[in-house]
Amino acid sequence: MKIQVVLGTLFGDEGKGSTVQWLCNRAIEQGDHTLVVRFSGGPQAGHRIVCGKLEHICSSFGSGVLLGVPTYLTKEVMIDPISMKLEYEVLKSMGVTPQIFIHPQCRVITPYDVLCNLNDQKVLGDGSCGKGIFHAFSRYSNDSRQQRLCELKDYPDEYLALARNYWRQEPIWEFENMFVEAIQWLVNFAQIKNLPNSEQDYDTLIFEGSQGLLLDMEAGFMPHCTPSKVGLNGVKGAFDITGSEVFLVMRPYLTRHGNGYTPRYSTTAQEYFSFEEPSNTDDGYQGDFKRGFFEDKLLMRFCDRHRLDNDQLKYKLKVNMVVTHLDCMLQKDIIPHLTVDDKQAFDPLDVFLQKIRLATGLDINHLYGSYSQYLTENQFRMLS
Repeated sequence: MKIQVVLGTLFGDEGKGSTVQWLCNRAIEQGDHTLVVRFSGGPQAGHRIVCGKLEHICSSFGSGVLLGVPTYLTKEVMIDPISMKLEYEVLKSMGVTPQIFIHPQCRVITPYDVLCNLNDQKVLGDGSCGKGIFHAFSRYSNDSRQQRLCELKDYPDEYLALARNYWRQEPIWEFENMFVEAIQWLVNFAQIKNLPNSEQDYDTLIFEGSQGLLLDMEAGFMPHCTPSKVGLNGVKGAFDITGSEVFLVMRPYLTRHGNGYTPRYSTTAQEYFSFEEPSNTDDGYQGDFKRGFFEDKLLMRFCDRHRLDNDQLKYKLKVNMVVTHLDCMLQKDIIPHLTVDDKQAFDPLDVFLQKIRLATGLDINHLYGSYSQYLTENQFRMLS
């Protein structure tokens, strides 16, 4: 069985969804029985994929969904039954019938977690998407009575009461009715089981990271990070990743959605790239979608904080790098970036790729580039 792990290198929005869909399509063409595994985060993921005439933003479902590839949510994923039901209905309206497996020990987000999130100025200030992720994480971390999916599915009213009382909220019956209805739907629709017992049923497992590595709860920039293990630290505890293939995804420019690190030279970068962001807008709780020069030193930072060089040797990993959004370049093959010593560089694509290869200190197997968002076109190419 092949294991492939797709990770965003920096602050998210790199193109993890498109990369996962590309790998799914490649596995299908090879005749592999394939599964996408979500192992971190929750419905805050916004992975936009385009397949033929279909376009979808994956939040609760894996990015192989338009190709008919099932999704598995490990126990570290936090689920919002209401969000999942709404996304399912969107997919069904497109003629897609998704299949999903959910670990019985998943933590469940309630409407009260979301409401507390939206009223918590500290969390919003640190950078929140407003989906209740942090508050659900805090509730489970601080109160052992809070129930997992397998415990609440038969008694959702009691679970809601626990969450409501924890946050000292008055009942909002409209939201409670929506939650109970969504739980009842989920129990009938999803397969709630610990899927690793059936690993032999699949030829390829594709692990889909939820956010960028510099947002990781253990290795990110505090406090502007997520309460989730979004790197290999979120995979290797439950799966044997020895011999796996890792795909580190990035853009040729830096992005940041939400408060925290601000990309530099954003005005100058606009002279070199076209920034069309159908799913990354300046509204919502995260505020402006910021862009700027790519920064080589951030590559060193995420590799060092995640100890990827150690993992590569210990687990015999094949590490690939994927640079997406290359079709956004306005001046042919010229990419502006900041070198490790903060000097500005304007390099051709091949020089830029060599520099990022060296900046990581990793043994890079292959470099890939994505020139299109559409799976039906020549989306990914091997560059070296």
